[in-house]
Amino acid sequence: MQQLNPPVGVKVTPDLLRRLFDELLIFDKVHEGLFTTRLFWQSKSTPTHLDAGSSSQIHEYITSRGNVFARVHQYIDPNNRPIGRADPKNLRIDDVSLFV
Repeated sequence: MQQLNPPVGVKVTPDLLRRLFDELLIFDKVHEGLFTTRLFWQSKSTPTHLDAGSSSQIHEYITSRGNVFARVHQYIDPNNRPIGRADPKNLRIDDVSLFV
């Protein structure tokens, strides 16, 4: 796995990060299998606003070279199906890390 330089962090609005994910077709490319995903974090208890057995998760998106370039938040129902659309939290482009 190639090591990347530490990125310069830039705080952006959630709306801007969502637009970048849409314009770069990141969700489409993940769905097509061009990027790997892995579970980074999962809540140990059900968020109070969801049905029992649901969970909150953070997933990482990984390039073919093994570099994590994005993280998204997703709620999952008791049957392990996504609730709504994944919400981008971080996107790395070269040496810049955009985050909310």
